[in-house]
Amino acid sequence: MATIGKLVINVGMDVADMIGASEKAEKSFKSMVKGMERDARSMRRDLNDLGDSFVTMGGYATAAAGVALVAVVKQSFDTIDALGKTSDALGISTEKLSQLQFAASLAGVDTEKFNGSMFTMTKNVADASMGVGKAQLAFKELGIDVNALIGMSPDEQFALMADEIGSIENPAIRAQVAMKIFGSSGAEMLAVMKDGSAGLASAAEEADALGLAISRVDAAKIEQANDAMQSAGSVFSGVGNTIAITLAPM
Repeated sequence: MATIGKLVINVGMDVADMIGASEKAEKSFKSMVKGMERDARSMRRDLNDLGDSFVTMGGYATAAAGVALVAVVKQSFDTIDALGKTSDALGISTEKLSQLQFAASLAGVDTEKFNGSMFTMTKNVADASMGVGKAQLAFKELGIDVNALIGMSPDEQFALMADEIGSIENPAIRAQVAMKIFGSSGAEMLAVMKDGSAGLASAAEEADALGLAISRVDAAKIEQANDAMQSAGSVFSGVGNTIAITLAPM
């Protein structure tokens, strides 16, 4: 018992040292621990209530549905977090990007591949505006004014590409132009653009109706929540490391 007591004291001191090695830091840590205990008690109560609800609503089947719901929510957190970061990098609103991603999903193009093609497109537009890159020839073939194009948002650029590339009658040339602008995934992007800007607008309306279009404000909330959870995980990892080091044989 004396050894265990000494270990607890040592671990507490080590954690306090990690936070600041001062009386104020130690008080902050104790306050954090109390908060964790309070949250844990609250979580246990919520889980008990949830468990009672599961039993009332149908037992194991409902419990399985609850687990599936948690998984869906977690996936949504990750998806929205990635959406916010990608939209910032592309310079496009989260609403517009989520609408375009939905249009891509309808065409069988996964989100990661679609995002990559959008990055390639915006880079090629920027290069062409400076008179460099292979894509400038593709824009010339389409009769697109690059100087006007550079002033558009990525979603507006994509809608214009959908109309202009779709007007090319020869399938081989259409695919060749698409690959010059969108890179190796150009042929797949043709499926996303097959109905032109009107098709993209229709998909956007459907995404809105399904609640898939996410505002930047809401995406920011999810990003903050994910960052907070990662920070909390780091705290526990730090405490775990301290305990492991303390328990390790000399």
